[in-house]
Amino acid sequence: THITPYIPGTVIKVYKNLGDNVKKGGILAEIVSQELAELKSEYFFLKEKIKLLNTTFKKAESRGDNLF
Repeated sequence: THITPYIPGTVIKVYKNLGDNVKKGGILAEIVSQELAELKSEYFFLKEKIKLLNTTFKKAESRGDNLF
């Protein structure tokens, strides 16, 4: 069976070798990925932005501002 990662990257550590027993969901290797690092950074940035927008919306709503 071929193993295909979901993202491009470089293998930095291998935990299992050909012929080893493996379990579904087990870690076979570690991959370093610039693409994953960028996606994680964007995710956390947007998560904080959503939190700020929700806070701003709730404050405006509580003041009775016409939001739409």
